Amino acid sequence: MPAAPTLPTSIVAGNTGHVANSNTVHGVVNGIYLATVGGTHTTALTLAQSDSGELIPINSASSVAITVPVLAVGTSIELYRMGAGAVTLTASGTTLVGPTGATLTPRVQGSVISLLWLTTTSVLVSGDLA
Repeated sequence: MPAAPTLPTSIVAGNTGHVANSNTVHGVVNGIYLATVGGTHTTALTLAQSDSGELIPINSASSVAITVPVLAVGTSIELYRMGAGAVTLTASGTTLVGPTGATLTPRVQGSVISLLWLTTTSVLVSGDLA
């Protein structure tokens, strides 16, 4: 089996992302997409800059509201509807954009959606939408 690739310890031109307090690199480094699985949430959540590059599992039998605030351009967060409860997005100072006619929420249990801040206030929502 080949050795695991060595990843750079800093992000240089041509790469995007950030280094978290844990020194975990999030984003794209040398063409490799890196993400971390965040802590599972069972109640309402307001997304934060520190969530960038994470896949956040939402595990609840009842509906969970996710607040989408103003964050830095290029912030990317994925939401995983782990439980049976609906996951709803609420814009806070932002405009959520996505496919015409789509409900900007994970379609069913097991769905994953992505949020990408195109500007600090315009957030593209894509993935397995309702």
